[in-house]
Parts: sequence; structure tokens; C-alpha cells
Amino acid sequence: MSEAFTAWAGNYFGTEYGTLFIECPGDRKNDAPGTLKAKLPDSRILTLPVEIGCVGDNFTCKGSAHVDDLGLVSLELIGVQAPDGVIRGKWQASGGHSGTFLLHCHGVLGRGSDLIEKPPTSLRVHSKRKVLGPVTVEKSDLERIGKRFQRELPGADVFVTINGGITPRLELSEFEAEEFDFAFADFAQIHASRTESNGSIKILVAELGVVKNFLYAQGSDGAWVAGVLENCSQLFRGNELPSYLRFDRVGVGLNQAILFFMIAFVSTFEELWVRLVYVFGTWFMMLALYWFAMKSIPNVKIVVNPSRATFWERSGARMKASIIGGMGLLVYGVFATKIDEAVAWLVAFI
Repeated sequence: MSEAFTAWAGNYFGTEYGTLFIECPGDRKNDAPGTLKAKLPDSRILTLPVEIGCVGDNFTCKGSAHVDDLGLVSLELIGVQAPDGVIRGKWQASGGHSGTFLLHCHGVLGRGSDLIEKPPTSLRVHSKRKVLGPVTVEKSDLERIGKRFQRELPGADVFVTINGGITPRLELSEFEAEEFDFAFADFAQIHASRTESNGSIKILVAELGVVKNFLYAQGSDGAWVAGVLENCSQLFRGNELPSYLRFDRVGVGLNQAILFFMIAFVSTFEELWVRLVYVFGTWFMMLALYWFAMKSIPNVKIVVNPSRATFWERSGARMKASIIGGMGLLVYGVFATKIDEAVAWLVAFI
């Protein structure tokens, strides 16, 4: 029975997701005071004073407090304890946030109100993250990814978060029907989660932002985590910037092509100081190309309303990288063929 316990820990899912810890120390009756701690998606810890109610297998927890940067925060959890001791239910918070939660009972009141720890259930959780390169997506692409998440996790709750002027958090069906009045967003997250029969949580997240784009999977089945992450990464193949247009990694790219030509032709110059000018000039051009590309190519371009954007605005990273790379190769070609004139100008300048 839930009223025999004094501590609960678990996860919450929905428009926000994270971990929960609820504690109600000592002897108590219904609506006893306690403390709720929740880890927010941005890694902050939210602490609220709450009133905890346990009547039979029914569990309630509600509270409110003023939190810096968030204002007045109110939260309510309503759930039922299953025969396996796990409490499952729904939560609702201020600002229109809601979702489901799952709690495991950890502390048991024994004789004399001494705390007796319940033997924990051994369950290994696997998680993996895959970082993506610069990505250009439209609303239809986000819908396609959300539907794929639903196929990977049948029966899961799928939510889409968009940040651009306003920050709506919508279920996938609501997102498909939504007509945004702005063209672009600088952040998008697709989140799917489902509770398994063994009490574990399967989570699948795609997050696109100005700093980093990544896929994240979590579950008790390590093979599923690795497989679903690899499968879902293929969804971005047509949207991700190709490796040959990347300037920030080792591989077959434009900077590597310039480096290859430098090594191939440096031996054609007889004098050492001419070779040095050629090598350092090429090295400087590679650095300049890398810097200009990092400043000009966006890490993510999210077009939520294509009708409000021009073709150039929708082109994103692929076209800009192609133009920058083409100009870089052209400048390098002129420099390589005119190296004698460049050296003569440098000697005259010195």
C-alpha cells in the first residue's frame, strides 16, 4: 500500500521530461507535508514543498512555490499504485504543461517509524546519443520524424517543441494541424516515451538547435537502443550537410582537397623559401575558409512555414557551404597558379 512508504523516485514525461524524487519523512497522515525535487531538461533542479496524500492505492502530490526565472510554479500528480509497487499516473503544472509519471517506492515505515529500505529491483538502463552535423528541416520533415518515432515506439506519447517567437509544446497530431505565423524556429525537439512492462522507460529524442543537433535513445534493451539510434539517424540523411561540404572534420572534404593538392605540388618548387610561402599561404587559406564557413553556415535551419520564406532563406547550409567551398577552391587555384607572382610581390614588399 502506498501509505506505507516515505520516499519515491522515478521519471516524468510529456511536455517536459526528467527525473523525480519525493520525500515525506516521519509518521504522517493524509495530506502530509513533504518535498518534491524534479530535474528539468536544462539540468536545473526544481524544489517544491508539497502535500502528499496516500489513501489505499491512490497517490496524490501537489504544491506550489515561487521560483526564480520561472515565477509561480504549481504542480499536481495523481496516480495509482500497481501490485508491483510502481505508481503510475498523470501530472499537470502551470503554463499548460502535462504528461505522465512513474514512481518507484523506496522507503518503508516499520515499527517505531524506523525507515526500512525496500530491496531494490535490479534493472540496467542503456542510453546512447549520436551527434548530427548541420541540418536543414521543414515542418514536413519534423512530422515525418515524429511518425517514425511512433512506429519505433507503438503507443508512445510523441510531443514536438518549437521555439521561434513563441514556444508551443504540442502533441504530434496538434503539430501537424498547426499553422505557424512565423517562418523559422531556432530550436526543435521531438520526444517520444513509453513505459515497458518491467517498469523501465523507453525514450527517443531528436533535438535540433543552434549549438548542437543530436539523437538520444534510452531503454533497458541495449540492442534496441543501438539499433533504433542508427535507424533514426538515416531520417536526416537528406537533410544533413554532406561530409564533403564540412570544414570542421577530417575526411574527404574541401579543406582536405586543398591539403592534398598542396602536398602534391609543393615539390614542383625548387627553392625552399618559395615552398614555405606556398605552404604557409595554403595553411592560412584553409584557416580562413574554416572560419568563414563556421560563421556563415548555420548549425540548423528549421522552416516551420515555407510559404513565408524565400528560396534562398530555405536553402540552409547545403547551398551556402557549396558556394563557400567553390569560392575557396577558386581562390586557392588562382593562388597556386600565380605563386611566382605572389612571391615576387612579397619580395618587393619586404
